[in-house]
Amino acid sequence: MTDDSVILRRGEARLTANGPDQILEHPAEQIFFRLNPTGQQIWALLARFVSFGELCDQLVAEFEVSRAEIDWCGIYWQKSD
Repeated sequence: MTDDSVILRRGEARLTANGPDQILEHPAEQIFFRLNPTGQQIWALLARFVSFGELCDQLVAEFEVSRAEIDWCGIYWQKSD
């Protein structure tokens, strides 16, 4: 994954509220994730076409995280595909 790679939401996935929790669900595959504040912000950013670099820059600006830590996650995500 490079800074220019565009990240998109999958059309089938949706975010629902369950009390104070935000749940990301993919009904067809019956996969559910409870999102923490970072996950909620990533989901919100993905409402529009966003590059991996833009996403990383936004997360660095909003959370106490370094770009190196985010880049490591990007490598992990890429290997997970």
